Amino acid sequence: MLQPLTDKTEPVQGTDSPTVTCEACGKTGPSHLMINFMAAIGSPGHHTLNGFQCPGSGQIDGRPEHWACSTECWLLVARACLDEHLLVLLKSARQSVGIVH
Repeated sequence: MLQPLTDKTEPVQGTDSPTVTCEACGKTGPSHLMINFMAAIGSPGHHTLNGFQCPGSGQIDGRPEHWACSTECWLLVARACLDEHLLVLLKSARQSVGIVH
């Protein structure tokens, strides 16, 4: 009547991690050995604007995030996200309601 039970042994932690790429140097590795960066602006500075998160480049499970392989690369990726993504999005959002700085 019932299907036989199958072995549902959990994989060793990290062995099933997806592979991600360092956005600073291009090195690839399993996500559990890499460093992620996620950034958000909760209050863009105007009552009609909603907060937002950087869309990121490498999404795992729908979470937008950036990836780096070392602390040195992480710092480069984090600064690039702020300069190239969040600042651009923030300025655009604020300009949409008439704020120019």
